Amino acid sequence: MLLIALFTKSHLSISIRDTYLRIIVTPNHEKRQVTFHQEIPIDEGIIEDGVIVDQEKLRMILMNMVQENTWKGATVSFFVHDSHINIRKIQVPTELDEKEIEPYILLNNESTYHLPISNPAIDFKVLQETEGMKEVLVFAYPKDILDDYLSVFRECKLKPIVADLSPLALHRLIEKSEGGNVSDLLLISLYADTMTLTAMTDGYPLFTRSIALNPATNPISETSNPWLRTSENAQQLLENQIASVERFMNFYQYTVHQGDRSITKLAIYSDHGGTVPLVNMLESSFSLPVISLHSVTEEVNLPPQFADVLGLVGRDV
Repeated sequence: MLLIALFTKSHLSISIRDTYLRIIVTPNHEKRQVTFHQEIPIDEGIIEDGVIVDQEKLRMILMNMVQENTWKGATVSFFVHDSHINIRKIQVPTELDEKEIEPYILLNNESTYHLPISNPAIDFKVLQETEGMKEVLVFAYPKDILDDYLSVFRECKLKPIVADLSPLALHRLIEKSEGGNVSDLLLISLYADTMTLTAMTDGYPLFTRSIALNPATNPISETSNPWLRTSENAQQLLENQIASVERFMNFYQYTVHQGDRSITKLAIYSDHGGTVPLVNMLESSFSLPVISLHSVTEEVNLPPQFADVLGLVGRDV
């Protein structure tokens, strides 16, 4: 979903979820110099499950931010919501060049590929060429949801240039932390109402699953984050989600790879910050190394919950 990169004084990397907006500012998209970061709360009813419900209120939040900081004309990178992403491997004719692949997929979607989105915006990565066909990893997202975000940004005099996936952004930080690509990685992203599991194979998300949490029984939204506490209720919540992680890992090993490959490392991100109790539980449950991203955010004096946005800064434009 790469658009057009333009030169401006500031570049804004933004994560917008149902309850907050997080932003990192860098000059001219410079990856090593964070000049500003902020979290702004978003009231209930403005965004629901990543879908803009009240465009005017979101526009007011962004417009106030832009005017207060004189960011008019700044370029923007932002995340699309995990739960609406569909990831699929498909094959296209090998004679297609890069510019022809997207229109070919869209033209043949209903007859051949059957992406479960009626009007998708897509991005793709060519994985390999075999027997006259190209194997392509396709990322599909509802175009109407994406267009609503693009419209709001433009109405606020901002220039959106990149719509990215949070698992890809976090993987950039993992590569930095580990000194290179990590194959067969399970990325666990914890939010107030959702746990997102993403299988990263050779640097790309092969498939993802968002698991909604029941706020009546899993009060994640408390100020003292139950993901990270050691109370009995928090312990039960952790145990329930560890079981979901185990099922996901088994599916990756036995269904996707027929037993030939398995998850070799885990990585954990929490939008509430620290992850030490969960890291300890994952290590004891699966006897696998668990990567924490705290050291990477500490290098640029950012709170750990800004890790995903920091990875967005590193996206090539």
